[in-house]
Amino acid sequence: YICSFHPEHADFQTCDSLTYLRLTFNGSLDALTFLFRFVPNVIRLELQVGGFFCDGNQWETMLCHYFPSLETFRFKMNSDISALHEVEQLLET
Repeated sequence: YICSFHPEHADFQTCDSLTYLRLTFNGSLDALTFLFRFVPNVIRLELQVGGFFCDGNQWETMLCHYFPSLETFRFKMNSDISALHEVEQLLET
């Protein structure tokens, strides 16, 4: 459990043995992708995010890049999307 994550102060080593990651993340996309670089062998990812927006195509690109062996992906996004056309646009991706 990480209460506070600040990439500029982090001193991480790659964790090759980690294959399952359950993460609730409320930060920036840059901080999340920074964290993803240190767990390249994840095959099961459960992710709940808030604080930024990505559409389905962006998620697919990012997951394929950082987790080439990913088999299972469970996802929940908390967002302040209020307009119906924005919701429809997101669901199309």
